[in-house]
Amino acid sequence: INLKMGWNSVKTFTVSQGVTDFEVDIAHTADHSLTFTVTSSAGTETYTATNYTLDPITVFSTSLASGTNLDDITLIDPSAAAAPFRGCTNLAKLTVNTSNPSYRAVNNVLYTADRTTLLAYPEGIVSHTLNLPSTVTSINGEAFTSAPNLDRIVPQTDVPATAIDGAFECEDVYVQVTPDLAAAYRTAWGLPIVVNVAVGETLSDDDVALLTSADAININLTSEGWGKTATAVTTIPVWLTTTLSSEQLSPLYFPSTPTRLSVANLPVSSTSIEALQTFAYQDGSFMTPTSLTAGAYLVASPSDWDGKTVTFRFPSAASTVNTTAGLAGNGTTANALVTARAYSYNAEEDVFTLNDEGTTVTVSPFGALLIAGENPAATINGPIVSGIHDAVISDDNAAGHIYELNGRRIISGNLNNLHPGVYIIDGQKVVIK
Repeated sequence: INLKMGWNSVKTFTVSQGVTDFEVDIAHTADHSLTFTVTSSAGTETYTATNYTLDPITVFSTSLASGTNLDDITLIDPSAAAAPFRGCTNLAKLTVNTSNPSYRAVNNVLYTADRTTLLAYPEGIVSHTLNLPSTVTSINGEAFTSAPNLDRIVPQTDVPATAIDGAFECEDVYVQVTPDLAAAYRTAWGLPIVVNVAVGETLSDDDVALLTSADAININLTSEGWGKTATAVTTIPVWLTTTLSSEQLSPLYFPSTPTRLSVANLPVSSTSIEALQTFAYQDGSFMTPTSLTAGAYLVASPSDWDGKTVTFRFPSAASTVNTTAGLAGNGTTANALVTARAYSYNAEEDVFTLNDEGTTVTVSPFGALLIAGENPAATINGPIVSGIHDAVISDDNAAGHIYELNGRRIISGNLNNLHPGVYIIDGQKVVIK
Protein backbone atom coordinates (compact mmCIF):
# COMPACT_ATOMS: atom_id res chain seq x y z
CA ILE A 1 0.00 0.00 0.00
CA ASN A 2 1.37 3.39 -1.02
CA LEU A 3 -0.11 6.28 1.01
CA LYS A 4 -0.39 9.61 -0.75
CA MET A 5 -1.48 12.85 0.90
CA GLY A 6 -2.22 15.37 -1.74
CA TRP A 7 0.15 14.61 -4.60
CA ASN A 8 2.97 13.46 -2.36
CA SER A 9 3.76 9.85 -1.48
CA VAL A 10 4.47 9.83 2.25
CA LYS A 11 4.54 6.16 3.25
CA THR A 12 4.79 2.68 1.74
CA PHE A 13 3.40 -0.10 3.94
CA THR A 14 5.38 -3.28 3.35
CA VAL A 15 3.30 -5.59 5.57
CA SER A 16 0.61 -5.61 2.87
CA GLN A 17 2.96 -7.13 0.32
CA GLY A 18 2.86 -10.86 -0.41
CA VAL A 19 -0.22 -11.53 1.76
CA THR A 20 -3.82 -12.27 0.83
CA ASP A 21 -5.50 -10.40 3.70
CA PHE A 22 -4.75 -7.22 5.59
CA GLU A 23 -6.64 -4.57 7.59
CA VAL A 24 -6.44 -0.79 7.30
CA ASP A 25 -7.59 1.42 10.18
CA ILE A 26 -7.78 5.21 9.87
CA ALA A 27 -8.26 7.36 12.98
CA HIS A 28 -8.68 11.14 13.08
CA THR A 29 -8.47 12.66 16.56
CA ALA A 30 -9.49 15.98 18.06
CA ASP A 31 -5.87 17.23 18.00
CA HIS A 32 -5.95 16.86 14.20
CA SER A 33 -3.71 13.79 14.10
CA LEU A 34 -4.48 11.35 11.29
CA THR A 35 -3.16 7.85 11.95
CA PHE A 36 -3.07 5.00 9.43
CA THR A 37 -2.52 1.47 10.73
CA VAL A 38 -1.99 -1.52 8.42
CA THR A 39 -2.05 -5.00 9.96
CA SER A 40 -1.40 -8.37 8.32
CA SER A 41 0.17 -11.71 9.19
CA ALA A 42 3.52 -10.06 8.49
CA GLY A 43 3.09 -7.50 11.27
CA THR A 44 1.76 -3.98 11.91
CA GLU A 45 2.86 -0.61 10.53
CA THR A 46 1.56 2.84 11.36
CA TYR A 47 1.93 6.35 10.00
CA THR A 48 0.69 9.51 11.72
CA ALA A 49 0.25 12.89 10.10
CA THR A 50 -0.06 15.81 12.50
CA ASN A 51 -1.93 19.07 12.08
CA TYR A 52 -4.16 17.50 9.45
CA THR A 53 -7.69 18.87 9.24
CA LEU A 54 -10.49 16.90 7.57
CA ASP A 55 -13.57 18.59 6.22
CA PRO A 56 -16.70 17.49 8.14
CA ILE A 57 -18.22 14.33 6.63
CA THR A 58 -21.91 14.91 6.08
CA VAL A 59 -22.84 12.03 3.82
CA PHE A 60 -21.67 8.43 3.61
CA SER A 61 -22.78 7.14 0.24
CA THR A 62 -21.29 5.37 -2.74
CA SER A 63 -17.74 6.51 -2.09
CA LEU A 64 -17.23 2.75 -1.78
CA ALA A 65 -16.92 1.34 -5.25
CA SER A 66 -19.82 -0.90 -6.24
CA GLY A 67 -18.85 -4.46 -5.42
CA THR A 68 -16.38 -3.63 -2.64
CA ASN A 69 -16.66 -6.78 -0.56
CA LEU A 70 -16.56 -5.54 3.01
CA ASP A 71 -17.37 -8.10 5.69
CA ASP A 72 -18.36 -5.52 8.29
CA ILE A 73 -18.42 -1.76 8.74
CA THR A 74 -18.91 0.66 11.64
CA LEU A 75 -20.55 4.05 11.13
CA ILE A 76 -19.43 6.58 13.75
CA ASP A 77 -20.56 10.07 12.78
CA PRO A 78 -21.58 10.34 9.12
CA SER A 79 -25.07 10.13 7.75
CA ALA A 80 -26.02 7.78 4.93
CA ALA A 81 -27.35 8.50 1.47
CA ALA A 82 -29.42 6.11 -0.63
CA ALA A 83 -27.97 2.65 -1.33
CA PRO A 84 -24.71 3.17 0.61
CA PHE A 85 -23.80 -0.52 0.42
CA ARG A 86 -24.80 -1.37 -3.14
CA GLY A 87 -22.62 -4.16 -4.50
CA CYS A 88 -21.07 -5.04 -1.11
CA THR A 89 -22.25 -8.63 -1.39
CA ASN A 90 -20.20 -9.86 1.60
CA LEU A 91 -21.37 -7.13 3.97
CA ALA A 92 -23.25 -8.94 6.74
CA LYS A 93 -22.27 -6.98 9.86
CA LEU A 94 -23.21 -3.35 10.39
CA THR A 95 -22.50 -1.41 13.59
CA VAL A 96 -23.47 2.18 14.35
CA ASN A 97 -21.71 3.97 17.18
CA THR A 98 -24.10 4.64 20.04
CA SER A 99 -23.14 8.34 19.97
CA ASN A 100 -24.35 8.71 16.39
CA PRO A 101 -27.20 11.24 16.59
CA SER A 102 -28.85 10.20 13.33
CA TYR A 103 -28.66 6.44 12.83
CA ARG A 104 -29.09 3.05 14.51
CA ALA A 105 -28.31 -0.51 13.48
CA VAL A 106 -30.77 -3.22 14.48
CA ASN A 107 -29.69 -6.77 13.62
CA ASN A 108 -27.23 -5.29 11.11
CA VAL A 109 -29.92 -3.27 9.28
CA LEU A 110 -29.54 0.54 9.09
CA TYR A 111 -32.37 2.71 10.46
CA THR A 112 -32.77 6.33 11.46
CA ALA A 113 -32.04 6.94 15.14
CA ASP A 114 -35.74 6.97 16.02
CA ARG A 115 -36.18 3.72 14.05
CA THR A 116 -38.98 5.16 11.95
CA THR A 117 -37.21 4.72 8.59
CA LEU A 118 -35.38 1.67 7.26
CA LEU A 119 -32.48 3.08 5.27
CA ALA A 120 -30.40 0.16 4.01
CA TYR A 121 -30.37 -3.63 4.17
CA PRO A 122 -26.78 -4.92 3.68
CA GLU A 123 -26.57 -7.38 0.79
CA GLY A 124 -24.54 -10.01 2.65
CA ILE A 125 -26.92 -10.61 5.58
CA VAL A 126 -27.45 -14.36 5.91
CA SER A 127 -30.77 -14.33 7.80
CA HIS A 128 -33.78 -15.49 5.76
CA THR A 129 -36.32 -13.47 7.78
CA LEU A 130 -36.45 -9.75 8.58
CA ASN A 131 -38.77 -8.88 11.47
CA LEU A 132 -39.55 -5.28 10.66
CA PRO A 133 -39.76 -3.16 13.86
CA SER A 134 -43.21 -1.79 14.62
CA THR A 135 -41.70 1.71 14.80
CA VAL A 136 -40.91 1.77 11.07
CA THR A 137 -43.26 4.02 9.11
CA SER A 138 -41.21 4.38 5.90
CA ILE A 139 -38.72 2.40 3.84
CA ASN A 140 -36.09 4.38 1.97
CA GLY A 141 -35.69 4.25 -1.80
CA GLU A 142 -33.07 1.62 -2.75
CA ALA A 143 -33.14 0.24 0.79
CA PHE A 144 -33.09 -3.33 -0.57
CA THR A 145 -30.66 -3.32 -3.49
CA SER A 146 -30.08 -7.05 -3.28
CA ALA A 147 -31.00 -9.64 -0.67
CA PRO A 148 -30.12 -13.09 -2.04
CA ASN A 149 -30.66 -14.83 1.31
CA LEU A 150 -33.84 -13.05 2.38
CA ASP A 151 -37.05 -15.09 2.03
CA ARG A 152 -39.54 -12.89 3.85
CA ILE A 153 -40.13 -9.57 5.58
CA VAL A 154 -42.45 -9.87 8.59
CA PRO A 155 -44.14 -6.55 9.48
CA GLN A 156 -45.40 -6.04 13.02
CA THR A 157 -48.23 -3.64 12.18
CA ASP A 158 -51.50 -3.79 10.25
CA VAL A 159 -50.72 -0.57 8.36
CA PRO A 160 -47.91 -0.89 5.79
CA ALA A 161 -44.93 1.43 6.11
CA THR A 162 -44.61 3.84 3.20
CA ALA A 163 -42.22 2.41 0.62
CA ILE A 164 -40.36 5.13 -1.29
CA ASP A 165 -40.04 4.49 -5.04
CA GLY A 166 -37.47 1.80 -5.74
CA ALA A 167 -37.34 0.58 -2.13
CA PHE A 168 -37.36 -3.07 -3.18
CA GLU A 169 -34.95 -3.90 -5.98
CA CYS A 170 -34.43 -7.43 -4.65
CA GLU A 171 -35.94 -10.59 -6.08
CA ASP A 172 -37.69 -13.58 -4.49
CA VAL A 173 -38.60 -11.66 -1.31
CA TYR A 174 -42.09 -12.05 0.12
CA VAL A 175 -44.09 -10.21 2.81
CA GLN A 176 -45.40 -12.52 5.54
CA VAL A 177 -48.77 -11.28 6.77
CA THR A 178 -52.19 -12.74 7.57
CA PRO A 179 -54.53 -13.12 4.59
CA ASP A 180 -56.72 -10.15 5.60
CA LEU A 181 -53.68 -7.84 5.22
CA ALA A 182 -52.49 -9.33 1.93
CA ALA A 183 -54.15 -6.79 -0.38
CA ALA A 184 -52.93 -3.77 1.62
CA TYR A 185 -49.29 -4.90 1.71
CA ARG A 186 -49.30 -6.14 -1.88
CA THR A 187 -50.49 -2.71 -3.04
CA ALA A 188 -48.20 -0.67 -0.76
CA TRP A 189 -44.97 -2.59 -1.36
CA GLY A 190 -45.46 -4.34 -4.66
CA LEU A 191 -44.16 -7.62 -3.22
CA PRO A 192 -45.83 -11.05 -3.21
CA ILE A 193 -47.39 -12.36 0.00
CA VAL A 194 -46.55 -15.52 1.92
CA VAL A 195 -49.03 -16.75 4.52
CA ASN A 196 -47.49 -18.79 7.30
CA VAL A 197 -49.58 -21.75 8.50
CA ALA A 198 -48.22 -22.69 11.91
CA VAL A 199 -48.40 -26.10 13.57
CA GLY A 200 -52.01 -26.80 14.57
CA GLU A 201 -53.48 -24.10 12.31
CA THR A 202 -55.81 -24.56 9.32
CA LEU A 203 -55.96 -22.03 6.51
CA SER A 204 -59.58 -21.67 5.42
CA ASP A 205 -60.83 -21.59 1.84
CA ASP A 206 -61.95 -17.97 2.38
CA ASP A 207 -58.41 -17.02 3.40
CA VAL A 208 -56.91 -18.81 0.41
CA ALA A 209 -59.27 -16.82 -1.84
CA LEU A 210 -57.51 -13.61 -0.72
CA LEU A 211 -54.24 -14.78 -2.28
CA THR A 212 -53.07 -14.70 -5.90
CA SER A 213 -51.02 -17.11 -7.99
CA ALA A 214 -47.96 -14.90 -7.33
CA ASP A 215 -48.26 -15.40 -3.56
CA ALA A 216 -47.29 -18.46 -1.51
CA ILE A 217 -48.47 -20.60 1.40
CA ASN A 218 -45.88 -21.80 3.94
CA ILE A 219 -46.77 -25.09 5.67
CA ASN A 220 -44.90 -25.87 8.91
CA LEU A 221 -44.16 -29.52 9.70
CA THR A 222 -42.58 -30.73 12.95
CA SER A 223 -42.50 -33.89 15.03
CA GLU A 224 -45.25 -32.32 17.16
CA GLY A 225 -47.69 -31.62 14.33
CA TRP A 226 -48.26 -29.53 11.23
CA GLY A 227 -50.22 -26.76 9.61
CA LYS A 228 -52.60 -27.38 6.71
CA THR A 229 -55.23 -25.89 4.44
CA ALA A 230 -58.89 -26.85 4.73
CA THR A 231 -58.89 -28.24 1.19
CA ALA A 232 -56.07 -28.96 -1.24
CA VAL A 233 -54.66 -25.82 -2.91
CA THR A 234 -53.13 -26.26 -6.37
CA THR A 235 -53.07 -22.74 -7.84
CA ILE A 236 -50.63 -21.09 -5.43
CA PRO A 237 -46.93 -21.87 -4.83
CA VAL A 238 -46.23 -23.67 -1.55
CA TRP A 239 -43.35 -23.74 0.89
CA LEU A 240 -42.53 -26.46 3.40
CA THR A 241 -40.69 -25.45 6.58
CA THR A 242 -39.36 -28.29 8.70
CA THR A 243 -36.25 -29.54 10.53
CA LEU A 244 -34.06 -32.36 9.23
CA SER A 245 -31.42 -34.56 10.86
CA SER A 246 -28.17 -36.03 9.59
CA GLU A 247 -28.68 -39.13 11.75
CA GLN A 248 -32.36 -39.92 11.14
CA LEU A 249 -34.44 -40.04 7.99
CA SER A 250 -37.63 -38.00 7.46
CA PRO A 251 -40.34 -39.36 5.13
CA LEU A 252 -41.26 -36.46 2.82
CA TYR A 253 -43.32 -36.16 -0.34
CA PHE A 254 -42.16 -33.54 -2.86
CA PRO A 255 -45.02 -32.35 -5.10
CA SER A 256 -42.39 -31.20 -7.60
CA THR A 257 -38.69 -30.40 -7.75
CA PRO A 258 -37.87 -27.70 -5.15
CA THR A 259 -36.96 -24.37 -6.75
CA ARG A 260 -35.15 -22.98 -3.68
CA LEU A 261 -33.84 -24.32 -0.40
CA SER A 262 -33.13 -22.07 2.60
CA VAL A 263 -31.39 -23.30 5.78
CA ALA A 264 -31.34 -21.11 8.90
CA ASN A 265 -28.09 -19.16 9.39
CA LEU A 266 -26.56 -20.46 6.15
CA PRO A 267 -26.35 -18.58 2.83
CA VAL A 268 -28.55 -19.93 0.07
CA SER A 269 -25.47 -20.33 -2.15
CA SER A 270 -24.14 -23.02 0.22
CA THR A 271 -27.34 -25.05 0.66
CA SER A 272 -27.81 -26.97 -2.54
CA ILE A 273 -30.61 -29.52 -2.81
CA GLU A 274 -27.92 -32.03 -3.84
CA ALA A 275 -26.45 -31.80 -0.33
CA LEU A 276 -29.40 -33.79 0.99
CA GLN A 277 -29.13 -37.54 1.38
CA THR A 278 -32.27 -39.00 -0.19
CA PHE A 279 -33.66 -42.50 -0.76
CA ALA A 280 -36.46 -43.65 -3.02
CA TYR A 281 -38.10 -47.07 -2.97
CA GLN A 282 -38.02 -49.19 -6.09
CA ASP A 283 -38.58 -52.90 -6.75
CA GLY A 284 -38.69 -53.71 -3.05
CA SER A 285 -35.51 -51.90 -2.01
CA PHE A 286 -34.25 -48.43 -1.19
CA MET A 287 -31.99 -46.67 -3.68
CA THR A 288 -30.44 -43.25 -4.20
CA PRO A 289 -32.31 -41.34 -6.93
CA THR A 290 -30.39 -39.65 -9.71
CA SER A 291 -32.53 -36.52 -9.34
CA LEU A 292 -35.28 -35.15 -7.10
CA THR A 293 -38.55 -34.94 -8.97
CA ALA A 294 -42.14 -35.25 -7.72
CA GLY A 295 -42.41 -38.22 -5.40
CA ALA A 296 -41.75 -39.72 -1.96
CA TYR A 297 -38.33 -39.86 -0.33
CA LEU A 298 -36.57 -40.59 2.92
CA VAL A 299 -34.46 -37.49 3.56
CA ALA A 300 -31.47 -36.73 5.80
CA SER A 301 -29.45 -33.52 5.98
CA PRO A 302 -25.72 -32.76 6.10
CA SER A 303 -24.42 -32.59 9.68
CA ASP A 304 -24.03 -28.81 9.59
CA TRP A 305 -27.78 -28.47 9.00
CA ASP A 306 -28.70 -30.39 12.17
CA GLY A 307 -31.26 -28.56 14.27
CA LYS A 308 -31.68 -25.79 11.70
CA THR A 309 -34.96 -24.82 10.08
CA VAL A 310 -35.14 -25.81 6.42
CA THR A 311 -37.58 -24.23 3.94
CA PHE A 312 -38.33 -25.83 0.56
CA ARG A 313 -40.10 -23.85 -2.14
CA PHE A 314 -42.33 -25.66 -4.64
CA PRO A 315 -44.09 -24.06 -7.63
CA SER A 316 -47.32 -25.83 -6.68
CA ALA A 317 -48.76 -28.64 -4.59
CA ALA A 318 -50.27 -31.88 -5.84
CA SER A 319 -54.01 -32.22 -6.37
CA THR A 320 -54.35 -35.84 -5.21
CA VAL A 321 -52.73 -38.25 -2.74
CA ASN A 322 -50.49 -41.05 -4.01
CA THR A 323 -51.40 -44.40 -2.43
CA THR A 324 -49.80 -46.82 -4.88
CA ALA A 325 -47.73 -49.65 -3.40
CA GLY A 326 -44.26 -48.56 -2.39
CA LEU A 327 -43.06 -45.26 -0.93
CA ALA A 328 -46.00 -42.94 -1.53
CA GLY A 329 -47.56 -40.01 0.28
CA ASN A 330 -49.39 -36.71 0.42
CA GLY A 331 -48.19 -33.96 -1.89
CA THR A 332 -51.22 -31.77 -1.14
CA THR A 333 -51.57 -28.92 1.36
CA ALA A 334 -54.43 -30.63 3.24
CA ASN A 335 -54.61 -33.68 5.49
CA ALA A 336 -54.93 -37.05 3.79
CA LEU A 337 -56.67 -40.15 5.16
CA VAL A 338 -55.06 -43.29 3.75
CA THR A 339 -57.02 -46.55 4.08
CA ALA A 340 -54.63 -48.69 2.03
CA ARG A 341 -52.59 -50.98 4.26
CA ALA A 342 -49.37 -49.20 5.14
CA TYR A 343 -46.33 -49.33 7.40
CA SER A 344 -45.50 -47.12 10.38
CA TYR A 345 -41.95 -45.78 10.36
CA ASN A 346 -39.74 -45.61 13.47
CA ALA A 347 -37.01 -43.11 12.56
CA GLU A 348 -34.89 -43.85 15.62
CA GLU A 349 -34.68 -47.55 14.77
CA ASP A 350 -35.00 -47.01 11.00
CA VAL A 351 -37.63 -49.77 10.74
CA PHE A 352 -41.01 -49.94 8.99
CA THR A 353 -43.67 -51.99 10.84
CA LEU A 354 -46.79 -53.21 9.05
CA ASN A 355 -50.06 -51.78 10.37
CA ASP A 356 -53.05 -54.00 11.11
CA GLU A 357 -55.62 -54.55 8.40
CA GLY A 358 -58.22 -51.79 8.32
CA THR A 359 -55.98 -49.14 9.91
CA THR A 360 -56.60 -45.61 8.61
CA VAL A 361 -53.52 -43.37 8.62
CA THR A 362 -53.62 -39.56 8.69
CA VAL A 363 -50.81 -38.21 6.54
CA SER A 364 -49.65 -34.60 6.90
CA PRO A 365 -49.12 -32.30 3.95
CA PHE A 366 -45.86 -33.35 2.26
CA GLY A 367 -45.66 -36.48 4.44
CA ALA A 368 -44.68 -39.87 2.99
CA LEU A 369 -45.46 -43.44 3.99
CA LEU A 370 -44.72 -46.97 2.77
CA ILE A 371 -47.76 -48.68 1.23
CA ALA A 372 -47.81 -52.48 1.48
CA GLY A 373 -47.94 -54.62 -1.64
CA GLU A 374 -49.01 -58.25 -1.96
CA ASN A 375 -47.82 -60.65 0.74
CA PRO A 376 -46.20 -57.85 2.78
CA ALA A 377 -43.41 -58.53 5.27
CA ALA A 378 -44.12 -57.71 8.91
CA THR A 379 -41.13 -55.33 9.05
CA ILE A 380 -38.83 -53.68 6.54
CA ASN A 381 -35.48 -52.19 7.44
CA GLY A 382 -34.86 -48.67 6.23
CA PRO A 383 -31.69 -47.61 4.40
CA ILE A 384 -28.46 -46.77 6.23
CA VAL A 385 -28.35 -43.03 6.80
CA SER A 386 -24.60 -42.53 6.33
CA GLY A 387 -24.64 -44.04 2.83
CA ILE A 388 -20.95 -43.19 2.22
CA HIS A 389 -19.11 -45.51 -0.12
CA ASP A 390 -15.69 -45.68 -1.74
CA ALA A 391 -15.23 -44.29 -5.21
CA VAL A 392 -13.28 -46.12 -7.87
CA ILE A 393 -10.96 -43.63 -9.52
CA SER A 394 -9.93 -44.18 -13.13
CA ASP A 395 -8.68 -41.98 -15.93
CA ASP A 396 -12.14 -41.67 -17.42
CA ASN A 397 -13.96 -41.26 -14.09
CA ALA A 398 -15.79 -38.02 -14.83
CA ALA A 399 -18.77 -36.58 -12.95
CA GLY A 400 -21.33 -33.94 -13.78
CA HIS A 401 -22.20 -32.21 -10.48
CA ILE A 402 -19.74 -32.19 -7.59
CA TYR A 403 -20.48 -30.53 -4.25
CA GLU A 404 -18.82 -30.28 -0.86
CA LEU A 405 -20.90 -31.51 2.11
CA ASN A 406 -21.97 -27.93 2.86
CA GLY A 407 -23.62 -27.84 -0.56
CA ARG A 408 -21.09 -25.59 -2.34
CA ARG A 409 -20.52 -26.62 -5.93
CA ILE A 410 -16.80 -26.79 -6.56
CA ILE A 411 -16.12 -28.35 -9.93
CA SER A 412 -17.56 -30.09 -12.96
CA GLY A 413 -15.08 -32.50 -14.43
CA ASN A 414 -12.67 -35.32 -13.65
CA LEU A 415 -12.62 -36.88 -10.18
CA ASN A 416 -8.84 -37.11 -10.25
CA ASN A 417 -8.73 -33.33 -9.70
CA LEU A 418 -10.34 -33.62 -6.26
CA HIS A 419 -8.46 -33.56 -2.98
CA PRO A 420 -9.08 -36.48 -0.58
CA GLY A 421 -12.34 -36.08 1.31
CA VAL A 422 -16.10 -36.65 1.19
CA TYR A 423 -18.12 -35.17 -1.67
CA ILE A 424 -21.61 -35.35 -3.11
CA ILE A 425 -21.25 -36.46 -6.72
CA ASP A 426 -24.32 -36.69 -8.94
CA GLY A 427 -26.53 -37.01 -5.85
CA GLN A 428 -24.43 -39.60 -3.97
CA LYS A 429 -21.94 -39.23 -1.14
CA VAL A 430 -18.51 -40.41 -2.26
CA VAL A 431 -15.21 -40.80 -0.39
CA ILE A 432 -12.17 -39.74 -2.44
CA LYS A 433 -8.96 -41.28 -1.08
